[in-house]
Amino acid sequence: DRPGPGQPRSHQPIPTLSEVMMTDKPLILSVDDEPDVCGTIKELLEETGGYEVVTCSSPDRAMDAVEARPPDLVLLDMRMPGTSGIQILQELTSRDGDLAVVMLTAVRDTESALDALKLGAYDYVIKPIGFDELVSAVERALEKRRLILQNRDYQRNLEQMVADQTEYLNHRIRELTALNNLFQQHLKEREETEGRYRRTLAKVIEAADELRELADESEGRKRRRLSGSPAAP
Repeated sequence: DRPGPGQPRSHQPIPTLSEVMMTDKPLILSVDDEPDVCGTIKELLEETGGYEVVTCSSPDRAMDAVEARPPDLVLLDMRMPGTSGIQILQELTSRDGDLAVVMLTAVRDTESALDALKLGAYDYVIKPIGFDELVSAVERALEKRRLILQNRDYQRNLEQMVADQTEYLNHRIRELTALNNLFQQHLKEREETEGRYRRTLAKVIEAADELRELADESEGRKRRRLSGSPAAP
């Protein structure tokens, strides 16, 4: 049933991006100029991590891969020929600030990895990549993204609920104001009617008094005639 005018809508839970992430396999994009590294990551995460992984060994085509299938998380090599991982990171975060990005870096690049965190990366993993470390970083990044999306969904639903309640209260206020106006109008009309009634009643009483006086005078003349007394001029 649809709510009546001014009535707040009941908020049914709707699937959110974070809930979709929990029911479907998260999509991970692995960007590395070394196809073997991409292949290893894909095999490890798909077979044992419960993820779907697509790979891109051309950094210049990384954004095309993102646009073709927006991922939940990007594993991004820090140093690649041509477009660097930092450049791709900046472009990714400018398009989607909620996209989880984990940088893959060599030991000598840890300072750059820290800079990447300041630019929006969620985490970094040092090469050579250990499976446990990789899975842990992926899980942390996806969980952080899930919480961010969940909080945004909650905030959006809360704002909508407040807006609906405000609309409902404003509608009730308008209804009560209209009823009060009708009551005031009715009260005014009643007072005017009562005023007319009192004025009419006063005239009736005045007329009755005059009739009584005339009747008394007539009765007096009649009695005087019967008693033989001269009538008053």
